[in-house]
Amino acid sequence: LLPARIAGVDIDAFCQGGRSVLSSLTEGSMVGHPVIRGACFVAQMLQLSPMNHVTMPYSVALHWYARWYAQLVSESLGKEGRGVMPLAGLGPQDGPKNNAFTIISCEDTFDTKEEVYKNLHETVNKEKEALCLMLRKHGLPYRVISLPNNGAFELGLLAMQSILEVILAARAHGINPFNQPAVEGMKAAI
Repeated sequence: LLPARIAGVDIDAFCQGGRSVLSSLTEGSMVGHPVIRGACFVAQMLQLSPMNHVTMPYSVALHWYARWYAQLVSESLGKEGRGVMPLAGLGPQDGPKNNAFTIISCEDTFDTKEEVYKNLHETVNKEKEALCLMLRKHGLPYRVISLPNNGAFELGLLAMQSILEVILAARAHGINPFNQPAVEGMKAAI
């Protein structure tokens, strides 16, 4: 959290977003819950391995989340000769047929009070919808995560959801998401 604090993120709102995910899991039904759906999506990628997983936010502010998520997935799932190749993208992207996509959109990426940004927001949304259409047409796995904005609360919510879905997907495939055998091996060799 220290780097986020230094970058000016509201840590209280970030943690509140994470807590909201945990409380929604313990207080409500897990059927259809975003964490459970996300864990199933990640588990499917593990089953289809080798598979690339492109996390593609349609918000510049969430680009660093995509890089963090790639690190989380590679450290937690890339073990025992299994895993997926996590890639961080931004905006529309094309690639080979062994990609699965997580597309993240924010409703208020741009200040839509000004006409130029309203048009840009509409263009970005049309690109996102076109990408989803093409992925569906070609039978490629994808999911869309829609956020109302890219504030600290939403980032905390997204981070907690991501951590939990990776843990659940790892457990479903008999992978310990908490150890780092390659790192420990290197430390022992030094």
